[in-house]
Amino acid sequence: MAFAFTYGLMKIQGGPEMWKMIGGTMNNVGISFAPEFWGFLASASEFFGGILILLGLFTRTAAFFMAFTMLMASLTHLKALDPWHIAILPMELFSVFMAFIFLGAGKYSMDHLFFSSKRENQNYITE
Repeated sequence: MAFAFTYGLMKIQGGPEMWKMIGGTMNNVGISFAPEFWGFLASASEFFGGILILLGLFTRTAAFFMAFTMLMASLTHLKALDPWHIAILPMELFSVFMAFIFLGAGKYSMDHLFFSSKRENQNYITE
């Protein structure tokens, strides 16, 4: 929840100027066109991805976009030679989102409820 409303919403509300600044981090991987577009995608992935992970819905997809956003943030902090206590946070979050990609949301999620096989749902409901 904090990810969505502390980071994501603030960036979405920042508008095109903030999106351009955030999207400029794509220069770290050689992509220099449409920084507003990339910045908006990063902001939207933090806001909507945070909500989706909280709900346990489309968890792997949301985690993929959030992991990519954290990878770009990590590269930006490392390139700027920021202090370690600042640069480590996006690296830690990257590893958390990678875990969600590989492990999924789990048994008590909306993903499991909506997208597991019918037989698994019957066992889930009777447990």
